[in-house]
Amino acid sequence: MKYLVILGDGMADRPLDKLGGKTPLEFASTPNFDKLAAGAQIGLVKTIPDGMKPGSDVANLSVLGYEPEKYYSGRSPLEALSIGVILKDDDIAVRTNLVTLSDAPDLEDKVMLDYSSGEISTAEAQELIGAVQDALGDENFSFYSGVSYRHCLVIAHGSMGMTLTAPHDITDKKVGDYLPKGVMGDVLTEFIRRSGEILAKHPVNLKRIAAGKHPATHIWFWGAGTKPALVSFESRFKLKGAIISAVDLLKGIAKGTEMYSPNVKGATGTLSTNWRGKANAAKQCFAMGCDYVYLLRLPPHGSARRMRASGRRGRQGQSHRKGGLGARRNVGLSEASERRLRNSGAARSRYPDMRQNAYLGARALYDIQKR
Repeated sequence: MKYLVILGDGMADRPLDKLGGKTPLEFASTPNFDKLAAGAQIGLVKTIPDGMKPGSDVANLSVLGYEPEKYYSGRSPLEALSIGVILKDDDIAVRTNLVTLSDAPDLEDKVMLDYSSGEISTAEAQELIGAVQDALGDENFSFYSGVSYRHCLVIAHGSMGMTLTAPHDITDKKVGDYLPKGVMGDVLTEFIRRSGEILAKHPVNLKRIAAGKHPATHIWFWGAGTKPALVSFESRFKLKGAIISAVDLLKGIAKGTEMYSPNVKGATGTLSTNWRGKANAAKQCFAMGCDYVYLLRLPPHGSARRMRASGRRGRQGQSHRKGGLGARRNVGLSEASERRLRNSGAARSRYPDMRQNAYLGARALYDIQKR
């Protein structure tokens, strides 16, 4: 048996006033989803276990069948795997965004304008992170470039206990209340402050400003964690697996779980990604002998964030479908939406208890194989 999981990260979102109280997914024309649902089973599960913060890192591990409570050690360590950073047991990896802050004189009064610096290109970002490493890096602090605005700081002989805030959660807010706190908070805040001086006159930013694009004015820290301890997907489920994604988070999960992860030309993790190329890559994975292909479609995730930045409200959810199976984070569908879904006669519906975590369903793959 072959399995294809297509996960639309952020697709569920929340009901929006501009859409008459509907979610973007409810409002959209979805003839292919409707066709699948008409002859399929539909269910709702929790991809974020109780007590854990909603995020793509936790949710994707959960859908893949890895209990986040056991296997999750932070977002940045997973991305570090993809970048090729070898973490030591006492290293701390910290996600480092290139962001655009307003031009207020004091850092505390600056506003988070863009968590992605206008989805800066990887080539531009590599130059900027290189400049940051040259100025701030030493034997204890090392900056590594990743994809687009997503990068990594590794702290040698570090310790957890820092309080960090994701930049996409504070769009259009003053950053003063969200600067790093706790363990090494002062050091990380000073790095953010100094990065503004380093990047202000960098040629890459001057070109972006001249072209009417957001410059990468500062670095911003979040998603800290320790060395991950994932186990092989094949040994766990007796299936040869592959992950198709352009972003370091999923490529890091693939590396940690020993799943194949092809590099798809033109795949960017944005709306301009190579959709057809990713679909063809999935077919090629099956042709190569893979039993399970996990295809991440990240653009809805970023689109939801950008919609909120332009005045729409709501924290994005997560939706994925596998032969008509729907799954979501703890947010995403209104109560009215769930009632309409349950009352619909268009599909043979099975609604598992919403208290059931997604990874429990993923374990069924191994049970099916045994039968």
